[in-house]
Amino acid sequence: VVVSLVLWAYCYISLVVGAKRPENAEVFRYMEKYGDTLPTVQRWKKAAIFLIPAIILTCTHLPSMVSQQQQKHAEQDRVIPIINQIEATFQADCENVNKDDPKRHYQKDGYKVTANRKDYEKDLRSYVTVIVGNDGIIHEIRYVADVDPERTREEQLEAYQAQFEQLYQLVSKLDVKMADDGMLRQNAVPEDFITEYNNETDPYESVFYKNGNQTNVSYMHSQKDDADAYAYFYYTVRADTSKK
Repeated sequence: VVVSLVLWAYCYISLVVGAKRPENAEVFRYMEKYGDTLPTVQRWKKAAIFLIPAIILTCTHLPSMVSQQQQKHAEQDRVIPIINQIEATFQADCENVNKDDPKRHYQKDGYKVTANRKDYEKDLRSYVTVIVGNDGIIHEIRYVADVDPERTREEQLEAYQAQFEQLYQLVSKLDVKMADDGMLRQNAVPEDFITEYNNETDPYESVFYKNGNQTNVSYMHSQKDDADAYAYFYYTVRADTSKK
């Protein structure tokens, strides 16, 4: 590719520089005055300067581009039925379900399907998101729920644990392969996170917990002076890549 681009640039510069030489300029003025044209061979030579590098580049990249497009289409055909299946399962118990459309936007990192629970408290959101890779396998699960910022920390944790159980039940109904069987074994809020959460005495302080590359749990709370108060828990479960 680099050689082709250098060849094209060299030929183009040679043509431009050559046309500006004094001896060539006189010839071009003569041709313009008498309506003469370059010989046919010269025309083909000029055309070849531009066509040959283009043909080389096309022949070099076209097979690769075709192969990549074929691979994308195969991945889309594989993942679309999986996404539709997840959507149908979630719709039975959820207020609304949002999903990425592989046909509209190809995502090399996977596609999200998000389900919002319909029986949660007013103005508070509770939802689960699964991320399906192009291999048609679930690689990540996110359990997220708002909690009332006016409640005590103990009450907030209890509210989230109740929501997590409901969200987990939604995921457990999915008949879709997981990248790691251990993802579904994460069926409760980690005790280590609960310990860190309970040890934090500042009611406005956020809490973060990470267990290797498989689980992350965070608690976020607005600051005391914020006009819009909020509080929520965010629990992410991923495939254990350390096994690979």
